[in-house]
Amino acid sequence: MTYFCVAELLANVTRHSGASSAAVRIHGDATELRIVVEDNGSGGAQAGNGSGLIGLRDRLGMLDGQRMRAARVVLDIGVHLEKPRPDGNGTWDADYALDFMRGNVNMSDEFVKFEVNRYLGWPGQAPSYKVGERIWLQAREDARTRLGSAFDLKSFHRSALDLGSIGLDPLQAALARIS
Repeated sequence: MTYFCVAELLANVTRHSGASSAAVRIHGDATELRIVVEDNGSGGAQAGNGSGLIGLRDRLGMLDGQRMRAARVVLDIGVHLEKPRPDGNGTWDADYALDFMRGNVNMSDEFVKFEVNRYLGWPGQAPSYKVGERIWLQAREDARTRLGSAFDLKSFHRSALDLGSIGLDPLQAALARIS
C-alpha cells in the first residue's frame, strides 16, 4: 500500500501541469483514486511542458522518468567512485545501491534489480547520458532562439538524428549549424 500526502500531491500536480487547480475524487467503493485537473483556459493542463503535445498523465510519467534518471546518476557516481553513503555507514556498494533505488524510484522490484545490475557493470553511463541530454536540449533551445518562428521541432530532430553516432563535441558543433 502506498501512503502520500494528498495536499503535497495536489500542489505538485498543479505546479507541474500548469493547471489552475487539482482535486481528489474518490469513486465507487474508495478503491480508486483519481486526480481531476482543472484547466484555467490557457491550455496549461494539456501543455505541461509548453509544447502542447502531452497531457498531464504523460507529463507526470516524464517527471517520474527524470526522477529515475537522477537516481541512476547518484547511484553511478556513488558506487563507482566509492563515495561515502549518505547514512554514514561506509561506502556505496551493490546492496546499498539496490536499497537506494528501491527508495527513490517508482518501479517494480524486478526492474530495480535489473537497473542496479546494469549500472554496476557500466561505469559512467548515467552521468554521460545526462551530459548528452543537456547538450541536446541546450542546442535545441539555441536553435529555437536563433530561428525564431522558422524553428520546426520535427525538422530539428530529423536533422540532428541524421548526424548519426558522433561524439558530444562534434554533435554540439553540428547542432549549432542546423538551420
